[in-house]
Amino acid sequence: MLNGIRCRAHPTTEQAKKLAQWIGCARLIYNAKVSEMQYFRTFSRKALGAGQAVIDQAYSQFKDAELTPFLSEVPSQILRNSAVQFMNGWQRFLKGLASPPTHKRKGERDSVHLTNELFRFVDEGLIEIGTKRFPVGTLRFTQHREITEPKSIIVSRKAGRWYVSFNFEDATLAPPRPRDEILADLSHLDEAQLTAMTWAGDRGVRDMLHGSDGQVFHLTVSAVAKNRRRELTKRRLQRRLARQQKGSRRRDKTKRRIAHISSGQAEVRRDFAHQTSRKLVDSPYQVFVFEDLKITNMTRRPKPKQDEATGEYLPNGAAAKAGLNRSILQSCWGNIVLYTHYKAERANKVTIKVHPHFSSQTCSQCGHTSSENRSGKQFSCTSCGFKADADANASAVLRARGAKHIIDGEWREQKAKKTVSFRKRGSERVPQNHVERPVALCAQISVKRGCPA
Repeated sequence: MLNGIRCRAHPTTEQAKKLAQWIGCARLIYNAKVSEMQYFRTFSRKALGAGQAVIDQAYSQFKDAELTPFLSEVPSQILRNSAVQFMNGWQRFLKGLASPPTHKRKGERDSVHLTNELFRFVDEGLIEIGTKRFPVGTLRFTQHREITEPKSIIVSRKAGRWYVSFNFEDATLAPPRPRDEILADLSHLDEAQLTAMTWAGDRGVRDMLHGSDGQVFHLTVSAVAKNRRRELTKRRLQRRLARQQKGSRRRDKTKRRIAHISSGQAEVRRDFAHQTSRKLVDSPYQVFVFEDLKITNMTRRPKPKQDEATGEYLPNGAAAKAGLNRSILQSCWGNIVLYTHYKAERANKVTIKVHPHFSSQTCSQCGHTSSENRSGKQFSCTSCGFKADADANASAVLRARGAKHIIDGEWREQKAKKTVSFRKRGSERVPQNHVERPVALCAQISVKRGCPA
């Protein structure tokens, strides 16, 4: 079974310079193909009778001895792989799986795809990268498990840190059972048996995850202190950044320091999410239940409030909402569910999401729902008198909902209704009339992008 892995890489100064050049050339080809795609789509809409060009993965039109001589200083496989990546994104768009490919900006998605002609694993933690004509050298990386040599790797750079990621055949992993098959077996159990093997977690800001078994997951004291110190340093650098001149080297240096600090904070949160998900999956529970929270909607800024009489803008609580949004995003809500899902799948366990409506106001004993049941951290049912911690009660409610979700068969996917759609004239299709690429376009794209860095 295929397994993915990402390792920290430690290139030398000269190796980092060459890899940065490879990344820049790959980004140039990708962006040129995106510009070419946008041109032909616009051309097909405005000149319907002239036909439409076939969008493919050709890239030789962007290589020019005068305009782009730097493209001849890297292996041709780098350019080919970048064009293939664009074509894969374009095919996903045609199938309705994603939006059309967009331009990549320097510093956002810096990566280069290397196929097996460009690398070779020579020893544990060592990769020889390059060809005889374009050698990079032996790249050191932190190998923390046994691996088999993959067919391709991705070398990436983020906030000054280098990484090597790839997929490899892992003999220790067996193919997981289908999710529907596991849920079908669980649906035959009675509610008491299913509830006993179900775990539910209520996510919050103060306690990141409160389990139905009473266990509470949160960052360690040292991790919280480390991120707090980093936050103070980042704010100081952000104030400095606001005073610096745009385009200056000192401003770029400050931006890199801020990105490095933010990356370190994200690594702490990511490590917490991985450790938490591993503890959950290694437990004897078979089902893990979470609320189906719309985190993107929950962290939106509030709409402006305007006085109808005077037209003046009124306070809308944006500052307080910004603090709440920051706390939500720092609580790893999404990553905890994401990591638990794929790890549970490998262990032949399931993760389900249930609706979160009134989970903090519903009594887990009698089912009574009222806004008066909860007061801060305490839960006291006004109907039966049950008292408990509010998060513990909410997790118990979610566990009962998860068991009912499986027994009632709500996990079964509904069949989509058949619909008839009509393709508009000028939409994406391959006509018989083929339009050749204009040479001026290729030169314009190359000059506009310039030499990569």
